[in-house]
This record gives sequence, C-alpha cells and structure tokens, in this order.
Amino acid sequence: MDHTAQTENSRHWIIEAFYFLLKTKSFQELRVKEIAEKAGVSRFTFYRHFENKEQILFSATNDSTADYLKKYQITEEINILSLFNTVFENSKNNFERIRLMMRDSLLYPTAMISGQSFCEAIFPSMNPLKTKVVNIGACTIMLEWLFSNGKIGKTEAIDLIMELVEGREKAMELRERSLLLGENR
Repeated sequence: MDHTAQTENSRHWIIEAFYFLLKTKSFQELRVKEIAEKAGVSRFTFYRHFENKEQILFSATNDSTADYLKKYQITEEINILSLFNTVFENSKNNFERIRLMMRDSLLYPTAMISGQSFCEAIFPSMNPLKTKVVNIGACTIMLEWLFSNGKIGKTEAIDLIMELVEGREKAMELRERSLLLGENR
C-alpha cells in the first residue's frame, strides 16, 4: 500500500474508532490514547492527523461538507434542492452518529461551523447575517426532521429551508420547477 493510501486509511480508522468508542463513553471520558489503540495506530499517527479529539468532530463534518460541494457544482438554483436532499439522506444514514453527538452536546457546535461554510459556499452573494440565520434555521429544521419519527416529511423540511433562503414565493416556484423536472425526493 502506498504512503498516501496508508495515510488516508489511518485517518479513516481514527475517525471510525472515535465514533465506535463514543457509543460506550462520553466525549469527555474519551482519551486520545484509547482512540489511537482502537484505530490500531500510534499516538504519533493520531497527532499527525488531528491536534486533539475535538478536531476529529470538525474534520469529519468538514469532510462531508466538502464532499457535498464537490459532488454538486452549484451552477443553477435547482441544484440546491438536490443538494439539500442529499444532505438530508446522509443525515438519516448517519443518525446514530448524530444521536451520539447530541447526547454529548457536540452537534450544534460542529453543525454551526460546517454549516456556515456550507451556506457561504452555496449562497456566496447572501448577506452574512442572513447566511447565519439560514444556517441556524436549516440545522434546526434538519434535526426536527431527523427526530420527528415521520411527523415531518423530508419534502416539507426542505421546503421550509428554501423559504428561509428564498422567501415563500421563490421557494414554491423552485419546488414546482423541481417537480416538473422530475427531481426525486
């Protein structure tokens, strides 16, 4: 295995070990030594990738944000709907990790930081204060959707976010366009 692949693998192992251990211990109880041992790497390797255990949270979240932005080259408004759909599906697929982060009060700080860079990237001309409002609102709506046990539909939640972004009339127009173009939600 070449050095680049080994480096990426060890980074991935550390992140996976962190979330595995978070199932049995609180964030405050976790130690870097335990994370490194579970990942099968040395503490030196851990520190080559992360300054501390807090950085694992932000790094994993930022990686997801970068993947979304890379996958969706935002060139049209309609892509924003697809992007939010993907973000919601990924959140559903990572529900256990999100639940663990909420248990230890870690979710909002990581979501606010990565969400802010996400909003700035997809809405570059938006007023910075409105970007913050959209980020906070979108995170809140997504969490409500995740933990509502089906009481809030994904389409309804995404529509609410689009209303935050565009205003009600524009959001409804985008929704109708997405239905006409066959956007699958």
